[in-house]
This record gives sequence, C-alpha cells and structure tokens, in this order.
Amino acid sequence: MKSLFDSVILQPTSLCNLNCKYCYLADRDKNLKMSPTVVERVVEAINICDHPFRVTWHGGEPMSSGLKHFESLVHPMQGLMSRNLIQQVIQTNATLINKRWCNFFSQNAFNVGVSIDGPEWANANRVNWNNVKSYDKILAGIHSLREADIKFSAICVVTNSTITRPEELYEFFCNLGCFSLGINFEEKMGINSTDISSKELVIDFWQRHFRPWKQNPQIEIQPFRRILSRLEDISCGKPTVVERSINEADLFPSISYSGDVVLLSPEFLNTKSSEYGNFIVGNVLREPLLDILNRWRSIHYVSGFVGGVKKCQEACQYFSVCGGGEASNKFFEHGSVNTTETSFCKNTYQYLTEVIVGEL
Repeated sequence: MKSLFDSVILQPTSLCNLNCKYCYLADRDKNLKMSPTVVERVVEAINICDHPFRVTWHGGEPMSSGLKHFESLVHPMQGLMSRNLIQQVIQTNATLINKRWCNFFSQNAFNVGVSIDGPEWANANRVNWNNVKSYDKILAGIHSLREADIKFSAICVVTNSTITRPEELYEFFCNLGCFSLGINFEEKMGINSTDISSKELVIDFWQRHFRPWKQNPQIEIQPFRRILSRLEDISCGKPTVVERSINEADLFPSISYSGDVVLLSPEFLNTKSSEYGNFIVGNVLREPLLDILNRWRSIHYVSGFVGGVKKCQEACQYFSVCGGGEASNKFFEHGSVNTTETSFCKNTYQYLTEVIVGEL
C-alpha cells in the first residue's frame, strides 16, 4: 500500500527576520515558536511508518527561532537519524548563518537550501523590516557555508524586473558555489497578488537560460533535470513519476508551530477560504498524525484536489510532465483546488517543455 506521506514540512517559528516584498506569509512578523512536543508527535508517526522520510524545516525563517531552541526541536529526531530514517533539510535566507550554525548543520547532516535571487540588482525584494537590503548578509552566510565545506542548493524567485536577464542569473549561480538551482516565477500566493503573466517573456527566459546551460552545464538546474527526466521516460514508453493514480493523494503534510496540520501545501497555513475553511485538518498535540492523515478521503479540499488532478489527466497533454499541478496554485489563482490549468503550470511546465523539445 502506498504510504500516506514520505515527507513533512515543519514550521519551527512563524517569524522571519526579512520582509521580502513578494512573500506570501501573513504572520511573519510574529515570533510564535514550535514546542519540542510537536516534533515528538511527528517522530511517533515516522517510527510507525518505518521508511525513509524527508523532513523540511521551513518558516518564516527557521533560524529566527534561535540555535538553542532549534536544537531542542531537532533533539527528538536523533533516534531517526541514527537509523537513517530521515534526511533533514532547512530552507533559509542565509542571513543568520555563522560558524555555530554550520557546526550544527554538519553534526546533524542537514541539507541546506538558500533563498537568493541572483546578483545584488536581482535582490531588491529581499529586505529586512527596516527596508534595508539583505544581499551582503546573504553572501556572508553563504561564505560561512563554503568555509565549512557544507554543500548547499539555491532557490531563485524570478520577477518581472529580473526575467529579461537570464544569462546574468545563470552566470551568477555558476559562480556562487551552489550545486543545484531551483527557479520559481513570482506567483499569486497567500498575501502576494503579483505574478508573471507574459508567455513571451517566460519562453524567452527559458530559452536564454537553457542554451548556456546546455553548452556548459556547470550546475544542476532543477526544472531542466525534472523535465528532461520525464521526457526520457515518455520517450521510452514508461510512465513518469508524477502520473498519479486518481485514487491516491500525496498528502504532503505541513505542521505549524502550534501543531496544526494542513495537507497538500505549506502555503495553506494561515489561509482561509469560504469553501475550505482554514484548511486545518487536525492538531498533532490532540490526535496522532497518522489518524489525521487516514481520514484524507473525507477532507473536502483533498478530495477536491484529487478530482482536479483527474480532470488534468483526462484533458491535458502535459499531464505526464506536470502530474496535475499544485493545490496551492489552483486555489490562489482560481479560488478552488478542483480545477485544471494555472499560470504556474504554464510557466513552470508547459512553456519549459516546449522550449526544451524545441532546443533539442
């Protein structure tokens, strides 16, 4: 039987020390911290499942909780780490990284993901609460990672002000020291209402990013790897990894600092809807996580999303590379998860697939 989940997102704190202009989080100015008891409840569920899991610490800014508090949250994971049952990942803006944090990452075998949008001119949206640019502090944190010989990936948010300079972005990340790069286009999400809607600009960006990468693939570009892998499966007549069964759901639970559980997307934390309520399906401090997950078929927005994936499977020629889209994009773009095509689908999967097929 398919496991109900093999990855979980934990929110150690709602607080972020930055106030990025495109951020979707409403409560990032509040210092609300997770208790170790919440982590203990998650560990109980992972122990019962007894197979490898990915645990992602995601905020807010996870490091805003402070090293001492963060150590108390990771401590319940020690038994799982000793049995190689979890891989821990932290997604961070890197501004708080220093030698002590690097020692902690090394001792606990953390994978580190850094959010940075490119050279200084590309990071105008990444400011602190006093509207001061964070670029120098991000680079200082990355320098600490490199000094400690800690591998890190990077995530870049492409906005309307940076989408016309893809070659400069690629060159920057090749020199940054990251081994892998994720690329997200600014999108309507949470309290952020701006997105990129120009097909011409997106296609031009992908073409001008893919060509120098194809000539000199110095680092892994995650969107390229993803699409190329799925196109290879299609060419070999194999189903791709994203062709979901319509009778299953990748529940992808996210657990807030208070123990509240939302499914399908961390962006549903602190989100309210007239149709789906607050998206919270339970709390691990009051009920075992597996009991919460086991009733997924009766949860309105989860069953609705599965219905939307079925529609995608029946109607969309890109389903084999997309897999039915993301619940959060469907909701924030259309107000419902039981829908099909989104701007995210087009920008991230459809246009890139067309570009790669054309370039190859």
